Amino acid sequence: MMLNRILNRRPVNRRPVNRRLIGRGIGVTVVAATLAVAAPAYAAPQWLTPQVVSRSGQDASYPHVAFDQGGDAVAVWRSAGGANTVIMASARSAGGAFSAPQTLSDASENSTRPDVATDGQGDAVAVWLRFDGANQRVQAAYRPAGGSFGAPQTLSAVGYEAREPRVAMNASGEAVIVWSLASGLFEEVQSSSAAPGGLFGEPVALTGFTTVASVPQVALDSHGDAIAVWDGWDGSNIRIQGAVRAGGSFGLPRFLSPSGYNADTPQVAFDSTGDALAVWRFDGPPASTVEGDYRPAGGEFGASQRVSASSSQPAQAPQVAFDGQGDGVVAWQQSDGKELRVDASVRSPGSAGTFAMQATLDPGGQEAYEPRIAGDGLSGTIVSWKTFNGANYTAQAAVRPAGGSFSPATTVSAAGPQEGVPAVGIDAQGNGIAVWSRSNGPNYLLEAAGYDGAGPLLRGLTLPSQGLVGQSLQFFLAPLDVWSPVLSEGFSFGDGASASGVSATHAYTSPGTYQVTATATDVLGNVTTVTRTLTIGVPGTAGSPGASAIHCTLTVARTQKLLGKRIVTASAMCDAGLEASLSGRLTVLIARSHGRGHGRSAKTSTLRGFTLESVPVALVAGRQTAVHLVISAGTLHAVLAALKQHRRVSLYLALSGAPGAGSGVLHVQAHVASLAFVHHALGKHTP
Repeated sequence: MMLNRILNRRPVNRRPVNRRLIGRGIGVTVVAATLAVAAPAYAAPQWLTPQVVSRSGQDASYPHVAFDQGGDAVAVWRSAGGANTVIMASARSAGGAFSAPQTLSDASENSTRPDVATDGQGDAVAVWLRFDGANQRVQAAYRPAGGSFGAPQTLSAVGYEAREPRVAMNASGEAVIVWSLASGLFEEVQSSSAAPGGLFGEPVALTGFTTVASVPQVALDSHGDAIAVWDGWDGSNIRIQGAVRAGGSFGLPRFLSPSGYNADTPQVAFDSTGDALAVWRFDGPPASTVEGDYRPAGGEFGASQRVSASSSQPAQAPQVAFDGQGDGVVAWQQSDGKELRVDASVRSPGSAGTFAMQATLDPGGQEAYEPRIAGDGLSGTIVSWKTFNGANYTAQAAVRPAGGSFSPATTVSAAGPQEGVPAVGIDAQGNGIAVWSRSNGPNYLLEAAGYDGAGPLLRGLTLPSQGLVGQSLQFFLAPLDVWSPVLSEGFSFGDGASASGVSATHAYTSPGTYQVTATATDVLGNVTTVTRTLTIGVPGTAGSPGASAIHCTLTVARTQKLLGKRIVTASAMCDAGLEASLSGRLTVLIARSHGRGHGRSAKTSTLRGFTLESVPVALVAGRQTAVHLVISAGTLHAVLAALKQHRRVSLYLALSGAPGAGSGVLHVQAHVASLAFVHHALGKHTP
């Protein structure tokens, strides 16, 4: 009986936990102001209308999605429509649209079981199984931010049957893949790792071949530590095993679940500090429950804790994630005696943390099952699930802000036949995404819905930190909303004056300290506000911030062919010598079709900002000094993509004195528009 159970267990899709950076793409400002408020104000978060991502005429199944901290998404799925099933992917930059699907796998043989993860820069790794004519093999492909997936790399050994690959990435781009490898009736868990942007190394066995070593999961933290968990075998029972990689290779596996009972379907997650939580289904009397095991950063797993309440109804299919407050959030399915429901419990932070009483997330009156969870340890969490009311299927979700309570369940899909369960992702601001496969009659199409949970990102924000009475100071921001059009933006200068728009100039009439605020609002009413302190001095007054100010002029070659060599040639000239730092930002105005949202007119264009690398310069008094600012490859790809929609490009430069220089540059900014570009890869000129 036990052997039959082992051989006939059906694997369950799992989404890995991905680690990424906060604020990807935020412009590097050249002022030393302290950020007072930089969190989105939640005004009207809501799920948006779904859109089709996959190609028509093909069936999409096994969807997975990764959502990075800047709101960029990558979805992968299995597509059927040709001679063989293939793995496909589509990417969406924050504020943009999903790209045309790209085929990742070789169409000469069947491929299945995709998974995907992203890092803090928007790079992604997809992994899947491809049949080589005799066995399933693990393959992986890498996608640079703003680019396309490259050729796949085959990881698992020939002659063995690979199963259930899973991938995790952290903020710096490190990646770890785990899978189960079968030989006859025996299995072992293997892993392969890659440095940022690099190839995956030779597989490493985390176990020897044994009766059970299956359904592995993996999580990776910001320090490069990894935890893998899987269904193991102790000679009598299926038990949860785990292995930790701390600064090098994986250590010896150890059992996490109690002896004498079966346990399976583990999941594992890291929070932002390196603490971890593993959960699994525990087959104890009177019915199965969900258990969890906490591991402090750098420490060891302790004794397991009961997550779900003891009941005559089994708890199954657990999922786990962390929020930005360090709470561990666990969701699972469990019958209430009449129908399957989706329940959740929250574990308070730290080694002494405990699980709160479980709460039911779905509204009832239907079967709700196989939840999925998203949480990156930086914002909130989202739980999604599939429902069936006896006639129709839908995808539903509930959102929990960090440290808060779950929202009422929301139906995010139209009713109709669905293939598989919805996958979800969340970014650092609290925006989310859900993807699922739903029938339109002839085919199952991949659909995606965004959760607009935050105001616009204030990219390219430039607020001066000091100035002089009567001096014309410049203010700039390039707001970008992950999901919705930007409705308005502007500045409050702290002296009773204000201005609307993305740029403004303002002169103060009195010395003092002022609170300058930049604000952007999307069409849903979600607002983002940033406030910084500005000190205004009197010219020539000893001790004032402008007493020893050095005045500079910044210029740039208007006809510079920027993309040919990925360099911007600029110059700076000051009225005194100075060690300084010059930074720049390319801003592309992207056209949008005119429309209305929620009864209000939306803007017909948006700005995308791309930060250039800061360069130190030594300036001689009265002498013009040439400076080269570098455009990174990732920025180049993103600028070119934006230029396909519109061709108005601006360059903003900013200069600041080096710390400790004694006399500093007042905030100086130059704006140059209508730059000439060359598409270097295609050899085409873009006027």
